[in-house]
Amino acid sequence: MIPIQEEEDLRIITSKRNEIWRRRVPQYIAALSACLGSVCTGAVEGWTGNISEDMKKLSFNGITITEDHLGLIGSLSSLGSVFACIPSAYLSDWVGRKTAILLLIVPLLLGWLLIILAQEFWMLGLGRLLCGITDGAFYALLPMYVTEISEKDIRGGLTAYFDLFLTVGILVSFTVANFLDIYQYTIVVGCLPILFGLIFCFQPESPIFLAMKGKEKEASQSLHRLRKRSYNVTDEVEGIKLIVNQNHNHSLLTTMRKKYTRRVMLICFPLTILQPMSGITVITYYTASIFASTKVDLDEKLCTVIFGMVTVFSAFLTTLVIDKLGRRTMLITSLLGSSLAIGILALFFTLQYRQLVDESVIAALHFLPIVSVSLFTLTFSLGYGTVPWLLISELFPPEIKSLAAGCGATFNLTSVFLVSRYYFDLKSAMGIDITFYLSSIINLITAVFVYYYVPETSGKSFAELQALFRAE
Repeated sequence: MIPIQEEEDLRIITSKRNEIWRRRVPQYIAALSACLGSVCTGAVEGWTGNISEDMKKLSFNGITITEDHLGLIGSLSSLGSVFACIPSAYLSDWVGRKTAILLLIVPLLLGWLLIILAQEFWMLGLGRLLCGITDGAFYALLPMYVTEISEKDIRGGLTAYFDLFLTVGILVSFTVANFLDIYQYTIVVGCLPILFGLIFCFQPESPIFLAMKGKEKEASQSLHRLRKRSYNVTDEVEGIKLIVNQNHNHSLLTTMRKKYTRRVMLICFPLTILQPMSGITVITYYTASIFASTKVDLDEKLCTVIFGMVTVFSAFLTTLVIDKLGRRTMLITSLLGSSLAIGILALFFTLQYRQLVDESVIAALHFLPIVSVSLFTLTFSLGYGTVPWLLISELFPPEIKSLAAGCGATFNLTSVFLVSRYYFDLKSAMGIDITFYLSSIINLITAVFVYYYVPETSGKSFAELQALFRAE
């Protein structure tokens, strides 16, 4: 029998765990609602993934699509994103995180409408550009909103929902494209922003934004709604006031010039710039085309769906472990695994296109492309897909956090644009294998950078992180 004292202790522990869980439910709901926006982002990014070969063969709305057109279609959404990130950051500081996110649904809907109604290539391109505006803004604003509403012990896991739902959006695109024609498929994914807006509009505003505007009562109300009424939010409100007031009288330029801010920039921005060069952009945008390039007995559409399913699984796994294993450990492991996986894919293409082995050997290795792409997706999502955005939201001072998120997204999406626009050119000039070898090397270099320069932030409050860096 269990001793009475131990039984009582167990009852108290269970009661406290249940109380903590009930307190955190509103945060999970708000984070999940916000990250439905990244499903819309994933749909934009994955739109060409499973239909790239069909578009070249069958056209789109009667518009003839060449390989060069395909590269432009893939990259235009990224170009639109580049121009949106920083303005959206200022918008979120003006009207609020929640309101800015809702307003940015409008260009996304207009973009999909133009694509659906396109009769000429310029309409298709403009539609992708408009979709990209919201795409880039969501990269900056959604992780920031989620980190600002979350308790420190679950902040990493909740922010990882952004990447999880992004992969869900990509998987939805890949899967729906298997069952509908291109036009019907475009209509379905084009309706996703409406669903997102209807759900997210009921969530509270960020308490940190409200505190920045001097609305302490509203900030407390927001925290009560996110933590339950019975939870004492006094300490948390005081912590938010402390980090907001530390630089309240400093101009934006003064804050940017501080050693602390410069150090955080040098940690976060290289990660956002190098992320698209890891191989993820090419694999996501041109999945079917890559599998078609293997010239082995593979159903490229089925492989594309498998890729999407592995992406969702690995992103979900990240939400479970990121607060337990730590950001830095996961980031290094993710980069090393991604380097190995993309290197294996490059090796397969070397053996095939450089004719280093007999065709019978290539036939025996027919499983290697889907295995290496799945391994890459698994390892990429287990850190590199999420952590750079989480670090931006955790490390920058609140008065420039939105601008920093906008700059990080701008750098990232400029890189996405360049990679997606010139992938086919690089492939033609150097070979598809060299293209992926470059990604493998870049991932290794990034892993070394993380080892020496990126700190561990897991389990620390915003105030603790600010104090730690300022002390150093």
